[in-house]
Amino acid sequence: MLVCNGGVGDTGEMNGARSLAPLLQSLLPADGRLELGWGVNLVRQSWTSERPLQGVLSSSVCLVAQGAKRVVLDGKAFDYDEDHLIVSSVDVPVAYQMIRASLQEPFLCVRLALDSTRIAPLIPQLFPLGLESKAPRSAIGVAKTEALVVDVMRRFLEAAMDPADQGLVAGLAYQELLIRLVRSPVGARIAQIAIADSAAVGVARSIVWLRTHFTDAVKVEDLARIAHMSVSSFHQHFRSVTAQSPLQYQKALRLQEARSLLLAGTVDAGTAAHRVGYVSPSQFSREYSRYFGQTPTRDVTSVLGQPVAVGA
Repeated sequence: MLVCNGGVGDTGEMNGARSLAPLLQSLLPADGRLELGWGVNLVRQSWTSERPLQGVLSSSVCLVAQGAKRVVLDGKAFDYDEDHLIVSSVDVPVAYQMIRASLQEPFLCVRLALDSTRIAPLIPQLFPLGLESKAPRSAIGVAKTEALVVDVMRRFLEAAMDPADQGLVAGLAYQELLIRLVRSPVGARIAQIAIADSAAVGVARSIVWLRTHFTDAVKVEDLARIAHMSVSSFHQHFRSVTAQSPLQYQKALRLQEARSLLLAGTVDAGTAAHRVGYVSPSQFSREYSRYFGQTPTRDVTSVLGQPVAVGA
């Protein structure tokens, strides 16, 4: 497995993104999530994962103030911590694992959903000559967290939690945050989601359809049409962005939804399989075991009673 950022450092003195930790702990004193609006939410988890879990990393930027987490896509691991932020240009199924968190120093993260309608107006000003032809195609990237991004993130969080500043001041800080991110080393990857003729936008359109119709039979020709691409071009771009074929992507969505149904305790494996689009229960069981590492029954039994992870 390839780890892409050269490993995770120890916390050291309170500087950089670490300086946000006291603020995040005051806003989120217990494990879970806190929605702040503007597509921003805070995440806190005080325990590490014994084994990788499966989930969908949404189109977002995640800035860590304390702790470390790993996502794995197609055998490639991306670690993000107090010194490294992660960006995903589209929603993509991944394995994920909390690798540094404790009751004394919980994992603390700010997640900013990427909204193409807010980013698009910035692109002509920040990329007047257009994106370089070598702009990254893959969905996920990790880069050093810049001090300017941390500074404006702090100002945004403080404004978002102040009733007097939640409107204009928070809005201005949010706008500056987007500008700083698009000008950062991950900016080209972010910009792709707002450029109408980029491959990422076409793939994103097909992903929206897949995520809302994952129980349906799917034809690649239909997905290519949604993406406004030829079938061959669509296959190439979809795999380069998500590291999966469209059918593998759909299968991951089906299995994750089935697992959610099973963990809710309201259906058995056969009913869950049927609800997510499987005709053969035996095929469902085989693919579930291959994807999650054990049969549906054993998987649910092993998870119940364990703390609930905050997700990818």
